[in-house]
Amino acid sequence: MQLLKQRKVAWTITLALILVSSVLGASLSLNHLRADAAETFIHGISKAEPGVQYDLDWLIELSTNLIVVASRYIDEGDIELAAVREANSKLKSATSPKTKYDAADRLVTQSTALIYRLGQMKLETRDAHYNKTIKADIESRWLILRRNNYNEIASEFNDVLKQFPASMLSKLVLVKPLELFTP
Repeated sequence: MQLLKQRKVAWTITLALILVSSVLGASLSLNHLRADAAETFIHGISKAEPGVQYDLDWLIELSTNLIVVASRYIDEGDIELAAVREANSKLKSATSPKTKYDAADRLVTQSTALIYRLGQMKLETRDAHYNKTIKADIESRWLILRRNNYNEIASEFNDVLKQFPASMLSKLVLVKPLELFTP
């Protein structure tokens, strides 16, 4: 008890408590902000503006439908069909925004090539219609994905990390910037 009555000890303890609480508060605040921003990738900001993952799931579904239609007319071992399957699989297994962007871009490119090829073939009326609607849906999903607000939200969070005092505290508490959904 006598130790706490000494001015230097009391000041040292007070400063240590202030430092620990500042670091702890920064860690909690920055991690919470990061989690909220990262969550928009999955859930978006509203039902009207769903997250990137929603549209990526649609691309996966559309390319799966394309594979089904193409399998009726093209041999299973075909290079273009295999490329769409592989791109579909890579998008399903991608884990970060950057790898998801790259995989989605590849899937759109491969799907477009296969759609074009199918368009050159004599398809049943139903499948010709599917081919056209799948093409339109893939193109519109890709446009929607490129305009999604996740990158803006993630960039705003990354900008916060560049400002003082977050620039120093984020390094101290190991809060990293968010990866963007870009090439």
